[in-house]
Amino acid sequence: MNKPTNHSLMQDVAEAYMEKIFYFCLRKTGNQHDAEDLTADIMLNLMQAIARGTDPDCLHGWVWQIARNRYALWSDKKRRHREHTAMDDPADLDLSDDTPTPAEAYIHAEDLSLLRRELAFISADYRRVVVAFYIEDRRVQDIAKSLGLPEGTVKAKLFRARKLLKEGMHMAREFGKRSYRPENVGFSASGNQPSGLPWSAVQRSVPKNILLEASNNPSTAEELSIALGIAMPYMEEEIALLEQSTLLRRVGDRYITDFVILDKTTQEECYRVKCKGREERLSIIKTLIDELVPEIKKHAVLPPHMSDNKLLWWFIPYVLDGAIFSLPVRDGIYNPATRANGETWGFMGYEEGANIGEDLPPISQNGGGRDSVWFCNYVVHSWGLEKPNGGVPQDCNDILFLGEAIRSGRTVDSLSEAEKAIWNYLNGRYAYADENGKIAADLILFMPDEIGKIKALIENHPKFDELLANVTAVFDGLKAELAKANSPLLSDQLDYVAAMVICGLRMMAIKDALEKGVIAMPEESEKATLGAWMVLD
Repeated sequence: MNKPTNHSLMQDVAEAYMEKIFYFCLRKTGNQHDAEDLTADIMLNLMQAIARGTDPDCLHGWVWQIARNRYALWSDKKRRHREHTAMDDPADLDLSDDTPTPAEAYIHAEDLSLLRRELAFISADYRRVVVAFYIEDRRVQDIAKSLGLPEGTVKAKLFRARKLLKEGMHMAREFGKRSYRPENVGFSASGNQPSGLPWSAVQRSVPKNILLEASNNPSTAEELSIALGIAMPYMEEEIALLEQSTLLRRVGDRYITDFVILDKTTQEECYRVKCKGREERLSIIKTLIDELVPEIKKHAVLPPHMSDNKLLWWFIPYVLDGAIFSLPVRDGIYNPATRANGETWGFMGYEEGANIGEDLPPISQNGGGRDSVWFCNYVVHSWGLEKPNGGVPQDCNDILFLGEAIRSGRTVDSLSEAEKAIWNYLNGRYAYADENGKIAADLILFMPDEIGKIKALIENHPKFDELLANVTAVFDGLKAELAKANSPLLSDQLDYVAAMVICGLRMMAIKDALEKGVIAMPEESEKATLGAWMVLD
């Protein structure tokens, strides 16, 4: 494909980004005049760079990097100007408790609604002293004593707060889009989550949109308040909760989302990477099916009514997992890094609305067990194939009961009343009674050592090395795209995210196998045994 000419690239950037950059500038500067000037400066820098021959690999990331850099220069220039024109010493300002200064009179004379608005956007340190001095009418001495601060510090805070309030009251505040149209984000997690985190922290729209706003966009509490249209007292509380949950990280006076959220563009690029070698993957899997499935059937205990088609719904994702989990990953799905709170779970998000051109519902692997009984299930979360309880028995004791009943040769007649309650749930879902009334697994069952033999059969097959090479190339491509799109502060999380994203190859292979007639949709999709297996060690 030919690369776009300089002229066409300029036109593409202007059409796709000018309006977005203006709203970015409006949010950052707080008034339309400055936003227009800053937008013109950013667009000029973009066009000059393109005219010099710049042709970035990742246009989206390049545009926003320049936008952030030009805003940083603008902000620094404004700060130096304010410092040059401000009073040299806050002590020069008389803060007598009895006689209001001209500045105090000015604030009291301003429109009260503007003052209240600005009080909602200054930090707690300044807000406390302003409210105490101007609204509660307390003396500097009393404020200093109650806050445990020197009187000079209180005067300095009042001096600084007055400047911030006056500046803000002259601004035409423009709340961000999220203030009236909250966006949504989907999440994926893995690992050990004893406290209920991270899920308990992201059940509401406010924390979701804080995390979206701060994703790869270090923001002050004030910027987050304006973006979401939420006053600082409430924003500070939300920020504290997200910090405590280790989902938001403080860097200086700014906050950045401390996990990766894939924006729409990055999702689309990751999908493009996963499509590379797609036909080759299915060809390799078809060879493994033809040459290994007859042998695998000798090592598994299968219900007499189970079709080969149902067996393949397990085999295809299982063989891909064999390659995925052979990758040299530092932090993987099942061994995520330890969080700052001591828990070991991984987390990532997906901005909604990505256009990847096809319906690929997620597929997850759920499992549980103990005492030499292990149950697993691949769950397709769409196409009418998602089961109650995510396709997993409702209680670990159900798994243990089924495993022990099979191991001991129990019959339905031998069950106690309490055991019959468990059996009534399992019967027709994960188990059935044979012609002699003996309890049997209505899923793929592996007895001791057999699952190890099957893994060896797969991994020792010459085609497995080809599959591993194919999956490795995808993984490396995903990491490269993630590195382009994310802050260096999140570089230690890219292995984990790439490992999560690459699991989408499972569903891609399932869909391709359906389209090529390698597998078919099950006749009884309401059954919970599709892709389920149990291991008795």
